Amino acid sequence: MQMSTRKSSRFIIIATWILFLAAATTRLKMVDGDGTFAYSKISVVLLIGANTQAFLFPNPASNLLFIKAAYLRNLKSVRISGTDGKTIRHLQVGPVIDIQNLPNGRYVVELDFNGFFLAEHLLIVR
Repeated sequence: MQMSTRKSSRFIIIATWILFLAAATTRLKMVDGDGTFAYSKISVVLLIGANTQAFLFPNPASNLLFIKAAYLRNLKSVRISGTDGKTIRHLQVGPVIDIQNLPNGRYVVELDFNGFFLAEHLLIVR
């Protein structure tokens, strides 16, 4: 592969994970073709494992959506977004969500566990 002397718009992305309990932080090192690099901001993500897994069911859903998680007491909010990323609903709720007013389609459900986020895809079909 030949590298040009002008700045390349391609980046090599290297993910670095630092484990801490059931969460991890990640920071990307983006390396340009000419060797210059920059770091992204540090993000905290919830690890998916035996104790941190969350399930949305049923999926596909029609009227009610249920959330089952090991740390359900830490669930602070639920955000439902369209596939375009626009927030449709932001709820401060428990383990059952009424979705009967949402039209059929694909959605992303983001669960906020005290600042640790988990996103799942949801399909609504009636």
